[in-house]
Amino acid sequence: MQKKIKNICVVYRPQSTRASQKAKEVIGWLGIRGFRLFLSPEARPISGCRKIKKSEVEKLDLVIVLGGDGTFLSAVRLLNSHPVPILGVNLGHLGFLTETKVEELFDVINMAISGKMLQMERSTLHATVIRKNGKKDSFHALNDIVIERGAHSRLIDMEVFAGPFLVSTVKADGLIIATPTGSTAYCLAAGGPIVQPTVKAITITPICSHTLTNRPIILSDDQQIKLKLSQDPGRGVLMLDGKREEDLTSDDIIIVTKGRRPVIMLSLPTRNYFDILRSKLRFGQRD
Repeated sequence: MQKKIKNICVVYRPQSTRASQKAKEVIGWLGIRGFRLFLSPEARPISGCRKIKKSEVEKLDLVIVLGGDGTFLSAVRLLNSHPVPILGVNLGHLGFLTETKVEELFDVINMAISGKMLQMERSTLHATVIRKNGKKDSFHALNDIVIERGAHSRLIDMEVFAGPFLVSTVKADGLIIATPTGSTAYCLAAGGPIVQPTVKAITITPICSHTLTNRPIILSDDQQIKLKLSQDPGRGVLMLDGKREEDLTSDDIIIVTKGRRPVIMLSLPTRNYFDILRSKLRFGQRD
């Protein structure tokens, strides 16, 4: 039985007039129904709720995202691996993660608070950057972890290991490590495969590889992936879900594994992944 919903956070892009207006409508609709309401830290003030504190995130029962996939990813970062269901309502252009249409908004919210939506678990990635001095920094991503050359003019040269085994040495603009959810994001644009979200896999895709023999590869998600830049040029940038996080050198080791906790996405029982592929990406359609 689904936990009774009491605490709800609304996440939207405050720079968008449309998203701001919809956020006010949603908060008003939920407020008269007695829910305790919060906004994401970057939101503008709206009467009837307040900005959430980090210590309160784990108490949430539902997150409603009003926007595109970038807004959805900001909600994932806000939750910081806490298993809170996310309902994504598309106000952007593509909206692959925010699958609910704005025309369905209040009907679907009502289904969500009534426990009538499907809870779909999406696997995540965990990255650890180990510095030369032994310092470790940890990160999480829903879509992908990317090592790229950033503003540097030269290609990066990188060794890729799966467990103790050398997979290959990649000379390219960068490398994308993606979850099945992320297979339809940057990975797809770089020529990677589309992977059904329920598949237990991690995809490794070079970005503009300098050799024809470096191709995307799909690994089991129980693999530990180790990355190391070569000594020359030995510089790169770590990106997580499109957000720049760290500068890297050849002294660093990057370890990537499946995340311990999935992201929980709410989906209509009448909608499936292939419907979304066809409607969002025109998959299999002819011009």
